[in-house]
Amino acid sequence: MAILHKLASILCFVIISFSIVHPENTVRGLLKSSNISPADIYVNQWALIIGINQYKDFRQLNYAVEDAKSIQVTLMTQFGFPENNITLLMDEDATKSNIENAFFNLADKSKLL
Repeated sequence: MAILHKLASILCFVIISFSIVHPENTVRGLLKSSNISPADIYVNQWALIIGINQYKDFRQLNYAVEDAKSIQVTLMTQFGFPENNITLLMDEDATKSNIENAFFNLADKSKLL
């Protein structure tokens, strides 16, 4: 279990609950419409992003935290994700307990839609 936790922590995860889009209304097709922006499409999407550089029993990483921050910015600026719909856990905040809680919170929030 510890190995899985470490492997999962090394990677930056983006977990997004996808909404169902009718085949004739693909994202590309919707964006080509005159008044639709990415924010209109992704307003009900949620993300959990994890970036860890610092480990107790593993070598230091250099870019996981910066990559996680970049993904957050990309989701907000290019895809219109509301900032409140993104959970970002980094380094000492990305504990097993906090990651599990973030998954449960993400599941609860996405059900409210």
